[in-house]
Amino acid sequence: MKKRKKNYQTVRDGTKDSETRRGHISDDEVLSAYCIRSGYDELHYVQLDADGVRPGWTIIRAPGVTQIKTGDDVGDDTNALVLEALRGDIFIKAHKGRIMMEAENIQGIALGKNNKNGVITFEADEKFEVKAKNIEMNGSSVARFFCSGVLQVVGDGAVEMFAGLADCATGATKIRKSKYPSTVEFRENARLV
Repeated sequence: MKKRKKNYQTVRDGTKDSETRRGHISDDEVLSAYCIRSGYDELHYVQLDADGVRPGWTIIRAPGVTQIKTGDDVGDDTNALVLEALRGDIFIKAHKGRIMMEAENIQGIALGKNNKNGVITFEADEKFEVKAKNIEMNGSSVARFFCSGVLQVVGDGAVEMFAGLADCATGATKIRKSKYPSTVEFRENARLV
Protein backbone atom coordinates (compact mmCIF):
# COMPACT_ATOMS: atom_id res chain seq x y z
CA MET A 1 0.00 0.00 0.00
CA LYS A 2 1.36 3.36 -1.04
CA LYS A 3 2.11 5.69 1.83
CA ARG A 4 0.27 9.01 1.71
CA LYS A 5 2.28 12.17 1.42
CA LYS A 6 2.73 14.05 4.69
CA ASN A 7 3.61 17.64 5.51
CA TYR A 8 4.56 18.22 9.13
CA GLN A 9 4.44 22.00 8.70
CA THR A 10 0.77 22.21 7.74
CA VAL A 11 -1.05 25.12 9.38
CA ARG A 12 -4.83 25.47 9.51
CA ASP A 13 -6.72 28.40 10.95
CA GLY A 14 -10.34 29.41 10.72
CA THR A 15 -13.69 30.35 12.16
CA LYS A 16 -17.25 29.38 11.26
CA ASP A 17 -17.10 31.89 8.39
CA SER A 18 -13.87 30.84 6.66
CA GLU A 19 -10.65 28.89 6.96
CA THR A 20 -7.10 29.17 5.66
CA ARG A 21 -4.72 26.30 5.06
CA ARG A 22 -0.98 26.43 4.45
CA GLY A 23 0.75 23.31 3.24
CA HIS A 24 -2.47 21.31 2.89
CA ILE A 25 -2.27 18.02 0.96
CA SER A 26 -5.33 17.24 -1.14
CA ASP A 27 -6.86 13.84 -1.83
CA ASP A 28 -4.87 13.51 -5.08
CA GLU A 29 -1.55 14.06 -3.27
CA VAL A 30 -1.05 17.68 -4.33
CA LEU A 31 0.56 20.09 -1.89
CA SER A 32 -1.23 23.43 -1.71
CA ALA A 33 0.94 26.31 -0.61
CA TYR A 34 -2.10 28.33 0.42
CA CYS A 35 -5.87 27.83 0.41
CA ILE A 36 -8.69 30.07 1.59
CA ARG A 37 -12.18 28.56 1.79
CA SER A 38 -15.62 29.80 2.71
CA GLY A 39 -17.21 28.29 5.77
CA TYR A 40 -20.62 28.27 4.11
CA ASP A 41 -19.83 26.22 0.99
CA GLU A 42 -16.87 23.89 0.52
CA LEU A 43 -16.91 24.59 -3.23
CA HIS A 44 -16.06 28.25 -2.61
CA TYR A 45 -12.28 28.61 -2.39
CA VAL A 46 -9.03 29.96 -3.84
CA GLN A 47 -6.10 27.56 -3.89
CA LEU A 48 -2.41 27.85 -4.83
CA ASP A 49 -1.02 24.40 -5.68
CA ALA A 50 2.69 23.67 -5.55
CA ASP A 51 3.49 20.18 -6.84
CA GLY A 52 2.12 16.86 -8.11
CA VAL A 53 -0.16 17.07 -11.13
CA ARG A 54 -0.77 20.80 -10.53
CA PRO A 55 2.59 22.52 -9.98
CA GLY A 56 2.18 26.29 -9.97
CA TRP A 57 -1.58 26.10 -10.48
CA THR A 58 -4.04 28.69 -9.18
CA ILE A 59 -7.60 27.42 -8.74
CA ILE A 60 -10.55 29.74 -8.18
CA ARG A 61 -13.81 27.90 -7.48
CA ALA A 62 -17.14 29.61 -6.91
CA PRO A 63 -20.56 27.92 -6.68
CA GLY A 64 -22.17 31.25 -7.50
CA VAL A 65 -21.21 34.11 -9.83
CA THR A 66 -17.61 35.21 -10.36
CA GLN A 67 -17.42 38.87 -11.40
CA ILE A 68 -14.40 40.95 -12.36
CA LYS A 69 -15.10 44.66 -12.71
CA THR A 70 -12.24 47.01 -13.42
CA GLY A 71 -11.15 50.12 -15.27
CA ASP A 72 -12.77 52.94 -13.27
CA ASP A 73 -9.71 55.16 -13.51
CA VAL A 74 -8.05 54.13 -16.78
CA GLY A 75 -8.08 56.11 -20.01
CA ASP A 76 -10.08 55.30 -23.12
CA ASP A 77 -7.09 53.86 -24.98
CA THR A 78 -5.75 51.82 -22.04
CA ASN A 79 -6.18 48.08 -21.49
CA ALA A 80 -8.42 47.63 -18.45
CA LEU A 81 -8.25 43.82 -18.32
CA VAL A 82 -5.42 41.71 -19.72
CA LEU A 83 -5.45 37.90 -20.02
CA GLU A 84 -2.08 36.74 -21.34
CA ALA A 85 -0.89 33.17 -21.72
CA LEU A 86 2.87 33.14 -22.24
CA ARG A 87 2.60 29.53 -23.45
CA GLY A 88 -0.32 27.20 -24.07
CA ASP A 89 -3.95 27.81 -24.95
CA ILE A 90 -6.69 29.97 -23.43
CA PHE A 91 -9.77 27.78 -23.01
CA ILE A 92 -13.23 29.27 -22.29
CA LYS A 93 -16.16 26.87 -21.93
CA ALA A 94 -19.80 27.23 -20.92
CA HIS A 95 -21.33 23.80 -20.24
CA LYS A 96 -24.97 24.91 -20.29
CA GLY A 97 -25.05 28.44 -21.59
CA ARG A 98 -23.72 30.96 -24.06
CA ILE A 99 -20.43 32.79 -24.43
CA MET A 100 -21.25 36.43 -25.12
CA MET A 101 -18.98 39.34 -25.98
CA GLU A 102 -20.23 42.93 -26.15
CA ALA A 103 -18.18 46.02 -26.97
CA GLU A 104 -18.12 49.09 -29.21
CA ASN A 105 -15.77 47.15 -31.49
CA ILE A 106 -14.57 43.53 -31.45
CA GLN A 107 -11.32 42.62 -33.16
CA GLY A 108 -9.87 39.15 -33.66
CA ILE A 109 -6.33 38.72 -35.00
CA ALA A 110 -4.51 35.45 -35.71
CA LEU A 111 -0.77 35.89 -36.15
CA GLY A 112 0.98 33.06 -37.98
CA LYS A 113 4.56 32.91 -39.24
CA ASN A 114 3.94 30.04 -41.65
CA ASN A 115 1.14 28.53 -43.73
CA LYS A 116 -0.03 26.33 -40.83
CA ASN A 117 -0.74 29.18 -38.40
CA GLY A 118 -2.59 32.46 -38.66
CA VAL A 119 -5.96 30.69 -38.94
CA ILE A 120 -9.33 31.65 -37.44
CA THR A 121 -11.81 28.74 -37.35
CA PHE A 122 -15.51 28.70 -36.47
CA GLU A 123 -17.50 25.44 -36.26
CA ALA A 124 -21.21 25.06 -35.57
CA ASP A 125 -23.43 21.96 -35.49
CA GLU A 126 -26.43 23.75 -36.97
CA LYS A 127 -26.03 27.30 -38.25
CA PHE A 128 -23.50 30.12 -38.56
CA GLU A 129 -25.20 33.51 -38.79
CA VAL A 130 -23.66 36.87 -39.62
CA LYS A 131 -25.96 39.90 -39.50
CA ALA A 132 -24.76 43.43 -40.24
CA LYS A 133 -25.65 46.48 -42.28
CA ASN A 134 -22.56 45.96 -44.43
CA ILE A 135 -20.55 42.75 -44.76
CA GLU A 136 -17.14 42.76 -46.44
CA MET A 137 -14.85 39.78 -47.02
CA ASN A 138 -11.50 40.30 -48.73
CA GLY A 139 -9.14 37.50 -49.73
CA SER A 140 -5.72 38.68 -50.87
CA SER A 141 -5.04 35.34 -52.59
CA VAL A 142 -8.16 33.14 -52.80
CA ALA A 143 -11.78 33.49 -51.63
CA ARG A 144 -13.78 30.26 -51.82
CA PHE A 145 -17.36 29.34 -50.90
CA PHE A 146 -18.20 25.63 -50.93
CA CYS A 147 -21.47 23.87 -50.15
CA SER A 148 -22.11 20.13 -50.45
CA GLY A 149 -25.84 20.80 -50.88
CA VAL A 150 -27.51 23.90 -52.34
CA LEU A 151 -25.65 27.21 -52.55
CA GLN A 152 -28.00 30.19 -52.87
CA VAL A 153 -27.02 33.75 -53.75
CA VAL A 154 -30.01 36.04 -53.34
CA GLY A 155 -30.17 39.79 -53.85
CA ASP A 156 -33.59 41.35 -53.28
CA GLY A 157 -32.52 44.45 -55.21
CA ALA A 158 -29.83 43.22 -57.57
CA VAL A 159 -26.94 40.80 -57.88
CA GLU A 160 -23.77 42.26 -59.35
CA MET A 161 -20.79 40.13 -60.32
CA PHE A 162 -17.60 41.61 -61.74
CA ALA A 163 -14.48 39.84 -62.92
CA GLY A 164 -11.50 40.45 -65.10
CA LEU A 165 -12.14 36.97 -66.48
CA ALA A 166 -15.18 34.82 -65.59
CA ASP A 167 -15.03 31.02 -65.87
CA CYS A 168 -18.15 28.95 -65.06
CA ALA A 169 -19.25 25.34 -65.54
CA THR A 170 -22.16 23.17 -64.45
CA GLY A 171 -22.92 19.46 -64.39
CA ALA A 172 -24.79 19.92 -67.68
CA THR A 173 -21.50 20.39 -69.51
CA LYS A 174 -20.84 16.67 -68.95
CA ILE A 175 -23.64 15.88 -71.44
CA ARG A 176 -23.52 18.91 -73.72
CA LYS A 177 -20.02 20.27 -73.87
CA SER A 178 -19.20 23.88 -74.54
CA LYS A 179 -18.00 24.90 -77.98
CA TYR A 180 -14.96 26.46 -76.33
CA PRO A 181 -14.36 24.52 -73.08
CA SER A 182 -12.75 26.37 -70.19
CA THR A 183 -10.26 25.14 -67.61
CA VAL A 184 -13.09 24.95 -65.05
CA GLU A 185 -15.11 22.77 -67.43
CA PHE A 186 -12.15 20.47 -68.00
CA ARG A 187 -11.74 20.14 -64.25
CA GLU A 188 -15.45 19.48 -63.64
CA ASN A 189 -15.62 16.90 -66.44
CA ALA A 190 -12.66 15.06 -64.95
CA ARG A 191 -14.28 15.10 -61.49
CA LEU A 192 -17.61 13.77 -62.76
CA VAL A 193 -16.04 10.80 -64.61
